[in-house]
Amino acid sequence: MIETNPQHIIETKRLYLRLMNIRDVDQLLLIFSDPEAMKYFNVVFDRKRMENWVNDNLDHQKRYGYSLYSVILRSNDELIGDCGLETDEIEGNKIVGIGYDFRREYWNKGYATEAAAAIRDYGFSHFNFDKLSAWINPENVPSKRVAEKIGMRVESTVLRGGKPYMLYSVLRAGA
Repeated sequence: MIETNPQHIIETKRLYLRLMNIRDVDQLLLIFSDPEAMKYFNVVFDRKRMENWVNDNLDHQKRYGYSLYSVILRSNDELIGDCGLETDEIEGNKIVGIGYDFRREYWNKGYATEAAAAIRDYGFSHFNFDKLSAWINPENVPSKRVAEKIGMRVESTVLRGGKPYMLYSVLRAGA
């Protein structure tokens, strides 16, 4: 499952995940400028904000060795989303989380679950994390479903940026 093409961090049956790059801005903007896709984030991106977000993600990759990756549909090489590992400090604790965002026309096809499960396995096997989490807006039922499908369970409610989030977590087998 891991790295059969040196540019692909992860390959699954229908997807490959690769390092994000600044050339992905236009395709990612299809997600982040969509009010429906962003309704649980309460923000819609413009091009400048998208460029900054991608650059922040690239900085995260340099700092930690992991980040959110571009998710590419193998059948046509189209960028359909992002999924990967991100680090945040929540209520004084450093948490490594699985994040995912997908273009609306690719919702309800299992792509987010497929990518998130692959990232979970990658985080446990490649980085030897004992626990991975996801902070999810309590109203975001689709994201909660993805987290549950990959074995995550609600650990607690946390405040992030002054707003409540449900903290989902999954432990590495044997951890």
